[in-house]
Amino acid sequence: MKYIVIDKSGARGAEKELPAELAVKEISFPLIHEVVEIERNNRRQGTHSTKTKAMVSGGGKKPWRQKGTGSARQGSTRNPQFRGGGVAHGPQPRDYSKEIPRAKRKNGLKHILAHKANLNSLFVIDGLKLEDYSTKVAYEILKKANILPSETVCFVFADGDQFVEPSVRNIQLVQAMNAKRLQAPELYHNSALVMTSEAFDAVSASFK
Repeated sequence: MKYIVIDKSGARGAEKELPAELAVKEISFPLIHEVVEIERNNRRQGTHSTKTKAMVSGGGKKPWRQKGTGSARQGSTRNPQFRGGGVAHGPQPRDYSKEIPRAKRKNGLKHILAHKANLNSLFVIDGLKLEDYSTKVAYEILKKANILPSETVCFVFADGDQFVEPSVRNIQLVQAMNAKRLQAPELYHNSALVMTSEAFDAVSASFK
């Protein structure tokens, strides 16, 4: 499993082996799926709501007599089969969040990184130091590396990269995140994973 090195101009360089702390013997897709889905569920507001028959106003009067009309018997116009009636078994507000052991989540992130390396979609930009905020410069680097505009990108930066994060977050196909706050859905679902060398070192150190 290897990652691709990019210089600060965007030119692709050598491929390097993943450090031992990020390498896995076999990628576990069930583990990746579990970690990604739990993180996605934990973001859900769960505010969806429908009114049941008891919550809908009106409908207290029997719409027609029990017998003799030729129509089916009905007790209320707020029954679920009527327009304007309550919803049967509809969604109600609920909490979707789930707990996940810290070690399990960390292991899932490692498998995602290994999966990206296995797909040749893990890139590390060596020596990226922007002197000012510049979305244009950041875009040109990713374009020269043949990542943009055809790929969606998860860009990981380190704490010291003060000009990098504001420069990349305005690019349409890029999602930026701090190396200390990795999010599994963004890491996994974006086509390419790009890190600054400082961010890559910080992530590697966190798995030691």
